[in-house]
Amino acid sequence: MTEVGFTLKELKQAAGRDRGVVHRDTLRNHLQRIEPGESRCTLYRCVKLMRSKKLIRGKVFAADGLKIRVYGKTYEGSGQVWDREQREMVRGYKLVILMNLTPGREYVVGCALGPIQADERALLREILTGLEEHGIAPEELIDLLVLDRGYWGADFLSELRSRYHIHYLTLVPGNVALHEDVVLRAREGDLPTGEVHLDKNGEGVALTVGYLPDFAVQNERGKQVLRCNVIYGRTCRQDKPLDLVLVTSHGEYKPQKYIQLYWRRWAMENEGVRHLNQVWGIKRPVGRKLNAIFAHIVMLLCLSNAVRAFEARYPQEQEATREKMRRRGQRSYLLDRGCVVFLPDRRIYAVMSSARFADLVKERTLDKLQRLVQSGVSLEDAIAEVKREL
Repeated sequence: MTEVGFTLKELKQAAGRDRGVVHRDTLRNHLQRIEPGESRCTLYRCVKLMRSKKLIRGKVFAADGLKIRVYGKTYEGSGQVWDREQREMVRGYKLVILMNLTPGREYVVGCALGPIQADERALLREILTGLEEHGIAPEELIDLLVLDRGYWGADFLSELRSRYHIHYLTLVPGNVALHEDVVLRAREGDLPTGEVHLDKNGEGVALTVGYLPDFAVQNERGKQVLRCNVIYGRTCRQDKPLDLVLVTSHGEYKPQKYIQLYWRRWAMENEGVRHLNQVWGIKRPVGRKLNAIFAHIVMLLCLSNAVRAFEARYPQEQEATREKMRRRGQRSYLLDRGCVVFLPDRRIYAVMSSARFADLVKERTLDKLQRLVQSGVSLEDAIAEVKREL
């Protein structure tokens, strides 16, 4: 810890208070040296490791975007967009994450960052292409990708099938002609429907469900580019009728199953976006440099995945772990005693146990001694040289 700028006094004081010592300012100085390409490589290496350990189960995933708002024009790579709710121009970034929807295994396996006005579909393409480039075939990882209305577009959905070979399930926006057509058919009796009861967030919900197989969908230019299955659902919210229209290229489940899977997207809010924001502070940029901001996001995603995996393996220690994280707070998300190792010339930043760090120091010291002696330096001079370096 002293090698990366901490004093022994700081370490002893923090240990006495049972607090971490990694301050955001110190962290930022290290993270801004890491280029985005290296950060992406780190994340996908972690994903490959988790797959090899069979931690990632199930092949239903969801993608979602969140806005990271900043104040000031000096944030590198940020953009601005009109916010209809705030009724003002806001500046910041858009982050898209790709997350597993298997209950208890909500791991993030990909992310992409752009200016706040960026198209979420372009950022999702970046994630899927990144998986390919790092040896993770999207079709082997994902069977069904659940998307919200922000990813609508016949051309884009067709691309998911033809380019990445994955199935999609997405909500059709209410202002699209397809939505109006399906709702009208259902109300006039041209669409066969049935009554089902589903669970939504622990509550029973009654639905009227319909299904249109092999339906032709046109793109914005009126050209037929997509054949898909259409799912219709009708329920009531606060005594008002609510029509739901979904499209999917998948065809192995009953229509109510797809509605249930789409509702499962709440995990993206609770176990994904909200958890990453409230517990890990992912919406608080660590600095103003794009390198630092993206490296910080990747670090938090890797840490979040690691803690989730730990809790799944040792459920009896969950609450103790969470309490320790809450107690140590923003200054450190590094659990228990560990070392932060940073090599400026190679731009490597790593967190490891003190035992592992000791092994590396011993290995490096012995290697240095051997090379000095082989070059003709006496053993005494070689030992003195290694001592000076240490």
